[in-house]
Parts: sequence; structure tokens; C-alpha cells
Amino acid sequence: VANEYLDCLPARQFRKADGQWRECVVGLDADGALAFGLAADEQRAPDGAAETSEAVEVQIGFDLLIADLLTRPAPMRALFIDYGPADATPGDSLRAFSQGEQVSPLARPGETDLTVDVDFGRLKRLAARMGLDVAGPTPQGMFLMGLGAQARLNQLVEANPDHADAIFNNAQRLIDPKDMGSRFKAICLSSTGLPAPVGF
Repeated sequence: VANEYLDCLPARQFRKADGQWRECVVGLDADGALAFGLAADEQRAPDGAAETSEAVEVQIGFDLLIADLLTRPAPMRALFIDYGPADATPGDSLRAFSQGEQVSPLARPGETDLTVDVDFGRLKRLAARMGLDVAGPTPQGMFLMGLGAQARLNQLVEANPDHADAIFNNAQRLIDPKDMGSRFKAICLSSTGLPAPVGF
């Protein structure tokens, strides 16, 4: 089980400039500070780039992750919960956080939490192509409800009536589509021949 692991995998970002794709790079500006720029050489359109796309991110490392899972003894399941679109290729989603606040991705290199939206569609296609069964991606709220979140919530409230409001509010945050319930997704990669996992 891995929570917010996939969003930490490195991503290459491409932007369209003058009708041509260029990879985003980091260099130094005139003052010697880190700055984003575009590579001089032209690139082919990245996988998943729509004709109308202006920016596309391609997470690298999915194939290595899947190859590692394939070395695990069968039967095997790997459950990932993370955030990103279910079937669209992310564009410009690179963000950095420090002490709970969003900051520039170039601020204090090595000291901030860098993250990108997960390309669940690409992960699903690669995993299936490499020989794993895939369930999801499914919105986190639906996944948790499928696991019996409502029954568990009722048990917790009954056992802790003094904390009922806090328990309910925390559960709602995880399940509500207007909060984490829709933005976060669950995806399960399994060795072949297993029954469908619960919650999907």
C-alpha cells in the first residue's frame, strides 16, 4: 500500500513554443538565480499530448516501478492512492510545498516537497501492457465507501460519542467529492488471475 508515492516520481515537462515542442529545463538567469527555460532542440510530441495542449508532463519511472512489481512472488497486489486526473495527461502541475505552504519549485532546492499530478491513464496502460491486471483508477471516496467506510464511521462514532463531530468531519474530508474524495484516486496493480480487489 502506497499513499502519495506516485506523485513524487520525476516528470519531464514539455511546452509548445512557436508550434514546436520544447522540453522545460532549469538554468540560471542574468542574476545567477535558478530559472525555468526551454531547451533549444525540438522534440517530438510527447505521448498523450493533444493537439490543443500547450504543456504536457510525462512521469518517468512507471516502467521501472512496474518491472519491480513483476519480480515479486505471485500472487501480488500493489495499491496506490494518489491525486491526479483519471484519464487525462497532466499539463503544468509541478508544485512545491514547504511547511504546508505552496512555494516556487525553484525555491530552496532540496528543502521542499516537489509534486506533480499522477498520470493514472499512462500508468494503467503501461501496467496492462507489461502484464499486470489493473483495477481503477477509482475516486477515493467511492473506493473507501466500497471498503465499508460508512459502517466503520458508524462504529467509531458509537464508540467515541464525545468526538463524533471530529470523526464525521475527518471522514467527510476523505470521502466528499468536493474535497479529497474525487481529487484522490485509488489504483490496484495485481498479478494475473486474482479476483477483482474489493473497493473497485
